[in-house]
Amino acid sequence: MSKKNDDNRYSNWIQNCWHHFCLRPKENSSEYSHSTTIDNNHKNTRFVSQAGKEIVTRESNFDGLLHDPVEENITSILHVNENFISSKDYTELMRITSPFHITVETLAHLMTTMEKHCQMGLEPNTKSSSDLKMLPTYVTNLPTRKEQGDILALDLGGTNFRTLLVKLHPNNEPQVISEAHIVPDSKKLLANDLFEFIVDVLKQFMIRNQLDLEQEYVLGFTFSFACEQIALNKGKFLTPSKGWVLSDLIGQDVVQVLQRIIYQKQLKVKITALINDTVGTLMACAYHENTCRVGVILGTGTNACYFEDINKIHTISDRAVLPTEATEMIINTEWGALGEGGCLDMLITNFDREIDRISNNPGIHIFEKLISGMYMGRLAAEVLASLINQGIILKTQRDHKQSYRYYGPFHALYMLQTSHISEIELDTGHTISNNPGIHIFEKLISGMYMGRLAAEVLASLINQGIILKTQRDHKQSYRYYGPFHALYMLQTSHISEIELDTGHTFANTRNVLKKLGLDYATNTDCAIISYTCRLISRRAAMLTAAAIAVLMKRLHENKQVAMKKICIGIDGSLYRFHPRFNMVIQRHLKILAPVLLNYELRISADGSGIGAAICAITANDARQALRKGEIQKSSFYQQHNRIP
Repeated sequence: MSKKNDDNRYSNWIQNCWHHFCLRPKENSSEYSHSTTIDNNHKNTRFVSQAGKEIVTRESNFDGLLHDPVEENITSILHVNENFISSKDYTELMRITSPFHITVETLAHLMTTMEKHCQMGLEPNTKSSSDLKMLPTYVTNLPTRKEQGDILALDLGGTNFRTLLVKLHPNNEPQVISEAHIVPDSKKLLANDLFEFIVDVLKQFMIRNQLDLEQEYVLGFTFSFACEQIALNKGKFLTPSKGWVLSDLIGQDVVQVLQRIIYQKQLKVKITALINDTVGTLMACAYHENTCRVGVILGTGTNACYFEDINKIHTISDRAVLPTEATEMIINTEWGALGEGGCLDMLITNFDREIDRISNNPGIHIFEKLISGMYMGRLAAEVLASLINQGIILKTQRDHKQSYRYYGPFHALYMLQTSHISEIELDTGHTISNNPGIHIFEKLISGMYMGRLAAEVLASLINQGIILKTQRDHKQSYRYYGPFHALYMLQTSHISEIELDTGHTFANTRNVLKKLGLDYATNTDCAIISYTCRLISRRAAMLTAAAIAVLMKRLHENKQVAMKKICIGIDGSLYRFHPRFNMVIQRHLKILAPVLLNYELRISADGSGIGAAICAITANDARQALRKGEIQKSSFYQQHNRIP
């Protein structure tokens, strides 16, 4: 079947499901009830709040856009009148933000593309052409809740590094002792420095918790970067992400490198499981709900894993290491990489391209840059900067028309003045002006522009890695927003706070702007900023729902699983703390997921720690059972004078 026909198939499916969903009551909704008022042409349906106030009137003729009556309530405050937004500004706002509206064609294309790359990633002949690595994890069994023991775990991810002691007792809740540690930027460059730091922290953790250093312990290592595994305790590091470098680890066995340093530090700790954070999330969730078959991370970065029919995985390097009874295996999709080959270009906006360009890994992890928490705040800042440049928002704070750029962590360079240059002198690009093409000689020699010109040159030196190396967390191109350089500080956590606004006072939006030093925003400014943040958040959640639906479809077609209901374990700061992300995902999964498959989304508490511990003790038990079997087998042969 051709790609176009595949897209059309998904489009028709989504369109039919959307009609069905929009024209029926939403079960147990506390946000709105569904009331229909049908005109003579049977076109209109009204969504009415419980207070009786109409939220939105929708034509049931499908227009290609996936409208959401609850999510779009924000547009009701963008009145085109003298008190709010002018007709001209409204038109320009819609033009700038329209690329973030998701159409049926967009979701259909994403789902078709992801399904294709999933299949390609499982075949040795097409694996290299797939954006999705579809990595076998060698995890083939779910927890039994009979696991027992004290297990150490390490969790190394995007923001924090954690040491954990997990106490497992049959049919009881795990007891977890956990400590979080910040990894210095200087330790994110070379693996040897990083792992020495980690092992030193682990040793102190064991001492603080009074663990006998003469006793042997097993350890599960959650390593939230792409690895190609050839066994549960062997994995070759592929690519860094999230601003890390680790150039000396690429192509190396992560477990072997860390284990060597553990032994050098004279710790009796054996790494028995190397897992990804998504696998840990799935396993921790499965410890409480044995129908869990999908694990998703939505935080600083994003990724997902799921159970695949083992007969469909043709990239397993050594099937001899698998249990003979294994029928399925967890696959680490590394879905953040989708789009690296250009397959998602149709849904990427110019703002997304700019975020990619100024990132530390341009052209890499495209899907991750569309939906993850690391980039959402920066993306919103880019869009808001465009609205500033068009004179749509923050007009009262703008001293003159100017194009805004930022220098990333070095936005303070914007404050460099000619007086500073004079002071520096005692110690023996282009200019972004409000009048381009005018007063050229003045710009070459006058005090008004000298400081800004120096800032441009210094930014170039930063980008080349010549100055301020110790303060740079990773390579990045730097720009500033002029008087609004504080917009660079807009974080995804700020977007979550803005999304808490429900009325027309925008208390949370104002609070965020004050934190950024923007104290004089009008009600219209707040409305537009809130609308923009919500639009970006909703797009991310809708794309996430579509990606999850593809994995659910594969499970539904998996004859080895043959389940009518599955649980999806999710963890990550974006999912946990964004007030609307879960709601949008749930709403769109009702449309996109296989019709006959019931599902539940569940937060997987401390998946990276508990999941790693479960995998570690399971692997150790299996190893001991195998060793016991070999001893018994050897005794049998010796007893009967036979050579095995």
